Amino acid sequence: MKRSFLVPVGLALAALAPQGGLGQPTAPTEAAVLGDTRGTRGLLAGRLVQPLLAVAGYAGRHLANPMGHVSHSSHASHASHASHFSATPAPVPLPVPAPTPVPPATVTTGLVAVLGTGQEVPVPVNTGRGASGRFTATLSGRILSWRLTFSNLSGQAVSAVIHGGSRGRIGRRIATVCGPCMSPATGTVVLTASQVTQMLVGGTYLNVATRANPTGEIRGQIGSA
Repeated sequence: MKRSFLVPVGLALAALAPQGGLGQPTAPTEAAVLGDTRGTRGLLAGRLVQPLLAVAGYAGRHLANPMGHVSHSSHASHASHASHFSATPAPVPLPVPAPTPVPPATVTTGLVAVLGTGQEVPVPVNTGRGASGRFTATLSGRILSWRLTFSNLSGQAVSAVIHGGSRGRIGRRIATVCGPCMSPATGTVVLTASQVTQMLVGGTYLNVATRANPTGEIRGQIGSA
């Protein structure tokens, strides 16, 4: 039983077509004359291999270059990205603020505040007639030794607090001097370096509050004695 030998029609025609110039007859081969089936197969296979090799060579020449070009483009792209990241400047560290200088403990600074209703913010109500007070202190390093006296308040002094802030403005609390307070009262308070600086430049005040005026009945800015 003979086995069929299938080839693409186009390639078979190309293989069986005359190899000479146009219009020139081709001489019959030895295999065709003798009727040798094996010779015919070998000849046909040879003619089929040549076109296939030509197609493979064409594909190799025309497909290798684009692929290689893409590869080089890819490398160039990676190099571009790498140069972009390497060119990014490093973050500049923020400067560290210098510590606030504190006077040495051997240096003593005298401070004073004259308290009255006229400096209070907001304006107090139902105050005692002639309500007033006096706050004196000495500052040694960060230790504040103080003395407080007051009179004619509308009632008992609920608290006396040092605040940070300028005259006519409400500032945040720094330290509680006493609460409740009796006149006279004495004590000590330890401040931070920044609070010491703020007090020495006049940026603090003392506020005395009562039940009738919980936000403050008498107040005075702390300054040099």
